[in-house]
Amino acid sequence: MAYHQNDNNDEWDRWDSNSSHSSYYNQPTHRPYGQGFITASLVCGFLSMTLSCAIPFVVSALGILFALLTYRKGKKMIHAAKMGLMLCLISFVFQFVVITINVAAILRDPEKYENTYRLYFEENTGIDYDQLFENLKKTFPYSDKE
Repeated sequence: MAYHQNDNNDEWDRWDSNSSHSSYYNQPTHRPYGQGFITASLVCGFLSMTLSCAIPFVVSALGILFALLTYRKGKKMIHAAKMGLMLCLISFVFQFVVITINVAAILRDPEKYENTYRLYFEENTGIDYDQLFENLKKTFPYSDKE
């Protein structure tokens, strides 16, 4: 056979970088299909694990997308793409669980977190929290008449 054929559909696999399957022994090999997406998926996986508190879902979602873009019908996914996909999925689930636990804690005892937020706001801005809302009410008066 003059060229490499797939067992499934008898088509020439132009992405096969193994030159021993070809009748042209001196032709250069090239990078595997989707190498840029594989690298991007791994980088996003590592970033999503390390920056899980800073950028919740954006990096994880991009990494999952890049890993899925490397998939080709009838071919196995490259191990590096699988690793990037797993890192992003683990980080995505971890971030979802952390956000759910925090929202549940705030809903369970909202007064505790309101007081904490008031102190944080007053320390960082130097503005009294209640005074801020009184000024806003004066600036934007609300009326029930319609």
